[in-house]
Amino acid sequence: TGYFSVQHQFPVAYNIGAHGVPDSAPDEVKARAKQLKSYLLVFEQLMANYLANLDFIKQLFSVEDVAETYATQPLDSSTIPDFDLLFSGDTGDEIREIVAGFDNVTDRKSRLLDYLLALYGESFPQNSLRHFNYYHNQYELESITIANKLAYLKSVVELGRDRAAAGDYGEAPGTPQHLSGLQRRVSLLLGFKERSEHALTMPILRQRLKLARHDVYERHRLGDEELMLIELATLDSEAQKSFVTVTDLKEKDRINLRIARDMVGQKVPLKNNPISDVLLRGGIYIDRYKVGTLTGGINYQLLFHFDQGLYWNLGNFTDRESGILGAHSMRRFLIHLNEESEGVHLVEHTLLRPDEREEAPQLFKSIPADFYSFRVSAVFPAWSARCYDLQFRMLAEETVVLNSPAHIYPEFYWLDFHRMYEFEMLYEKWLALKGDTISPPSEVNTAALKLINFLMKHK
Repeated sequence: TGYFSVQHQFPVAYNIGAHGVPDSAPDEVKARAKQLKSYLLVFEQLMANYLANLDFIKQLFSVEDVAETYATQPLDSSTIPDFDLLFSGDTGDEIREIVAGFDNVTDRKSRLLDYLLALYGESFPQNSLRHFNYYHNQYELESITIANKLAYLKSVVELGRDRAAAGDYGEAPGTPQHLSGLQRRVSLLLGFKERSEHALTMPILRQRLKLARHDVYERHRLGDEELMLIELATLDSEAQKSFVTVTDLKEKDRINLRIARDMVGQKVPLKNNPISDVLLRGGIYIDRYKVGTLTGGINYQLLFHFDQGLYWNLGNFTDRESGILGAHSMRRFLIHLNEESEGVHLVEHTLLRPDEREEAPQLFKSIPADFYSFRVSAVFPAWSARCYDLQFRMLAEETVVLNSPAHIYPEFYWLDFHRMYEFEMLYEKWLALKGDTISPPSEVNTAALKLINFLMKHK
């Protein structure tokens, strides 16, 4: 909204309008006119910003993210007569900088989104999730909080309408129709980065890696370079002094994921495919990395704090800066693996009943009758940093219970990487057969029975 200066409304005798001060006027009159214009300018800037904020309301209350919640409208010679006599250059950046000092964007936008959600009778408190912030600094956390609320608000109609609706197994996996209302709701409320139906083991397998418990990893790598452990306290004083703890990067220096993957791909302990669960969960903390030299400056070593005084040598670098970059690359890559591995599978037991087109196999008769009635299985990964935390597991289970239809009884599974891989193979095969109307009933029943046996075995 263009601002029209109040100075145009003053009587001509004030000499501050479009016509200005006559050239023949004394210097004292010209000075007084400038003084009055300068005095009015403060109030005019406030009024111009007020009008800009009125025009900004449609963006402020939108479901799009905004970089600021206060709008500004800098004044210039097109809006204020003889503005150039008072200021030189563009004042826009200065005005925005002043207003930005009073603009707590994340807090204001978060409260605005709370208001919009309340219009639909919804709320999205994230205080509990803040206690499980394993992957982000404070600035990133606030941005993610806003992103979570925006995603929830954009889907608020479907989340309310389909709250008790089942997923359509006839639709292709990854499509919105394939997800049940409960699965979408839980994924949003728990802040899972990936909210579509996907294999939770794939983010690690896609990187040509295999996750292993550290004791298993240790048995396979015993004596290899990948397991070189160093006790800093046993080194000489010069070597100890050379090792410094890596600190977090500034926001503008964040490392791109592709660059991070290329950086760590050929470094121990990722170059030979297996990855230890200790490194996966602990490597997300930047203060567990140290960079220094064990060779008097010939090259530098990146160490990871493994246990008490022991440090794991992650690789050699030509200089300290390369080692620090390696630490940030490793952390960025491991955060990606943790976040992408998080999610939930919901299996509706009633869909596992024997196909009525074929007489139920004898083996189905061993399944308890109450296995099918009003039950779902919620299957979570147990290996990510958040999902490994028992307190987060309690939060996740509570979220599922509170958002499930009242007559549904959920059962919970927290599977390690290898068991999850086994489950997903069985689950995907059953889903494909179940969704295909021409699948032989015997094959559907066989796949369902294998999935039932798996769930009962790991209950």
